Amino acid sequence: MSHALAFNHARSASAGAPACCAAPATVIRPAIAYDDAIEAEVGPLAALLDTLPRTVRPGTRWLAINLLEGAVTPAQVVDAPAVAELAAAVTAAQARLAAAYGDDLPIAVADGRYQFAHQVAQQVVSGRTAAPTRSDRIDRVLTHPWLGLVLFAAIMYVTFNLVQAVASPYV
Repeated sequence: MSHALAFNHARSASAGAPACCAAPATVIRPAIAYDDAIEAEVGPLAALLDTLPRTVRPGTRWLAINLLEGAVTPAQVVDAPAVAELAAAVTAAQARLAAAYGDDLPIAVADGRYQFAHQVAQQVVSGRTAAPTRSDRIDRVLTHPWLGLVLFAAIMYVTFNLVQAVASPYV
């Protein structure tokens, strides 16, 4: 079971666009690596989808995985003359995957997606924590369950006496 984080690179078609409006030269599309048995079925199915006249435009890999999962039907994906050919290929692939996974195929596909999400999170999240700031240290003292109450009472006492001392000549 290989869950390597793979990236497909595709060139953008904005060669004639002005520099200010040009799309980035490389678009990174992450590819989820599923179990070997699933990958063995996705490749040929995606290749078949490339040769058939499709009614929808998503990527062939995405369509192949959704066909294997049963999320879409061949009739929703290809034109009428090619439905039987695609349906036969999907049924055969699903039968081979059912022999390998039984009823656990959706779980295996979801596991591949979760593994991919975990790998992306590992790459983006740093493991180190930032040192506490001055504000954090002050908050830790002022919001302490016991010391915070004592400090609050002391500040209120000083404020009250200061107001009384300043206001006493005018009263």
